[in-house]
Amino acid sequence: MTTENLNLSSLLESTPVDLEHCDFVAARLLLDCRCDLGEGIIYDDRKNCVLWTDINHKKFHKLDLTDVTKVVHTVYDLPKQLGSFGLLETDSESLPLLCAWEDSFQLYDMELQKPLGRESVGEDVNPMKGGSRLNDGRVEPQGNRFLSGGHNGGDSNIKMKVFQCEQGSDGMLVHRPSIENISTTNSLCWSTDSSKLYFADSPTRQIYSFDYNSTNGNLSNKTLVHTKSIDEHSVPDGSCVDSEGYIWNAVWRAGAGPGMVHRIDPQSGQIVFTVHMPDGTSQVTCCCYGGKDMDVLFITSAAEGRDAKKEPHAGGLYCIRLPFKGRREGRLKFTI
Repeated sequence: MTTENLNLSSLLESTPVDLEHCDFVAARLLLDCRCDLGEGIIYDDRKNCVLWTDINHKKFHKLDLTDVTKVVHTVYDLPKQLGSFGLLETDSESLPLLCAWEDSFQLYDMELQKPLGRESVGEDVNPMKGGSRLNDGRVEPQGNRFLSGGHNGGDSNIKMKVFQCEQGSDGMLVHRPSIENISTTNSLCWSTDSSKLYFADSPTRQIYSFDYNSTNGNLSNKTLVHTKSIDEHSVPDGSCVDSEGYIWNAVWRAGAGPGMVHRIDPQSGQIVFTVHMPDGTSQVTCCCYGGKDMDVLFITSAAEGRDAKKEPHAGGLYCIRLPFKGRREGRLKFTI
């Protein structure tokens, strides 16, 4: 575990962007952490910290925003690749999380660096092993289950699934498949009323919605919401939903030009606002809203496969304060 202190007040307490007098909006580099594959970023409103994973390097990052003049950045070593994770409904002073490891789900205390129980029970979530693993995931708003789906490691012959992880009456974690025949799961997030689940299978360049039954987790009525431009080499990565119900989607461009975050109207599928990336950073991976007023958009990126001379801050954490507000993350009602 390593820590460093940073003064980020000029970024985190800046004046929100004035949309009426600004035609081009760009994020700013907050932390040059050089993640190989920064992903899964969420904001813990109770501990006032931003959390994300560097999947390839098996690292977990925490940025404590309690004092913006002395922000503490802590990096934890992980026993496995961590695709995504979720907060728990707990008063623990430590940092217990539900972790979607490369091959299972498990309750794990990040501060104490130890498992809090056995790995989940169910079918093999990563039967092919190799480069495949669990990827994007999120806690549903009601806190009854965690959804996470697979990434096939770039092998189009391998098909993965999205799983739902719940806790049984005996305290054991159990998981079951929810969506099948997936290449790379991304953009798992819910509409403001929880009636819709948004989801992307990234290689298809499309974001879909499902009708979501919050009682049993069942999905139905798959509907196309948005398609990325193949001419711009744009691929949908991680997403979140703001307080007005719009989807904020990180756009991965793999060296084809600077990436961006799109604000998408889920009714029309149209892009209504764009946050551009500076420094040529092309691989934008995920985003979340956070900060004391929930109006700072935090954005992760990836350095894997990129030339540091062309993309000097790829893998960094970016942010921008906007005249929009996000929503707090769901918390699992699991017992520890």
